[in-house]
Amino acid sequence: RGGAAEAVAVGPSLRGLVALDEQRAFAAGSAGTVWCSDDGGQSHRPVGPAGQQQADYRDVELLPDGALLLLSVTEPARVLRSDDRGGSWQVVFEGEAAAFFDAFAVGHGRVVVLADPPAPAPAVAAAAPAAADAALRFGLFVSDDGGREFRPLPAEQLPPALPGEHAFAASGTCLVALPASHPHRFAFVTGGSVSRFVAFGGDEPPWVTPLPLQQGTASRGAFALAVHGRRVVVVGGDHLEPELAAGTAACSDDGGRTFRSAAAGGYRSAVVFLDASTLFAVGPRGASWSIDGGRRWLAVPRPRLHTLARAADGSLWGAGADGQLLRLLPPTNVPGTSAASGTFAGTPSASSPSVGNLPRLRLDGSGSP
Repeated sequence: RGGAAEAVAVGPSLRGLVALDEQRAFAAGSAGTVWCSDDGGQSHRPVGPAGQQQADYRDVELLPDGALLLLSVTEPARVLRSDDRGGSWQVVFEGEAAAFFDAFAVGHGRVVVLADPPAPAPAVAAAAPAAADAALRFGLFVSDDGGREFRPLPAEQLPPALPGEHAFAASGTCLVALPASHPHRFAFVTGGSVSRFVAFGGDEPPWVTPLPLQQGTASRGAFALAVHGRRVVVVGGDHLEPELAAGTAACSDDGGRTFRSAAAGGYRSAVVFLDASTLFAVGPRGASWSIDGGRRWLAVPRPRLHTLARAADGSLWGAGADGQLLRLLPPTNVPGTSAASGTFAGTPSASSPSVGNLPRLRLDGSGSP
């Protein structure tokens, strides 16, 4: 349900990220951390709920009305809302006991929360295992009023989950809103015993497509997806064996009905489109570029991050372990061509002593910590 185990940390692990523009972003993570940067990542200020040092936040979203939503996985799982950009917070939704929330998505006038299938009671599972398996469903909770109130999506509108299947709350990007041209409105990806793409919320029955990614154990599967028109790209792998390269990406040109396998160079927990063909993916051990819609990837050693977000102005931000909150600058040359020595620059959070001064990251990793 989470990400790779990390070495001794000197700052919070940031997994939720929303970017407003090239100067402003919000990030959220462990130890009750919610940060706002107003200067391109050079510094930040705390804007999280007071007295919540034990909370683990896995996603943060900005709504069209300017409100912030925060996703907490600390039991009980909760959604919090702030109408003043973090000045004050209120709990607007709380999951049942042992519920685990994975991510938000905002789009089509709705806010959707994804939760893992609840484990059946031991007595039920032992007495009627087939019935317990058939009753497995991912939790999907929908708000039509800007995240003030949530209601469950009827179970019949989703396919059953399979035993051992779950989503990953590694980056807040396993659930996305789909383009208006798509037959459905939202989609999520799964892992564990199986890895699948699920599109739902449209006039058609849900689409469920098996994904050609690593799967079969709790640490493997699809961790994130990105969509551009009819193109869908999924990344993932095994967060306990992040160097395994095969089965770490998949791409679709038909909206998610079919996927082809790809290798992103290792476990990746987030991916974004930079244009219709160019993608950037990150994980705790490195990053990857694709210039052909996700079919082929160039792996690079830096940056090492958990999550990515693009702002409306096209600026790109990343966040990760040890309190890294970076605004990333695309390379001066397109990677994968003869000019693959282009640069990828970023500015670290001032509270990340392990990062230090990092004015420029090269695609080969030189100049990085």
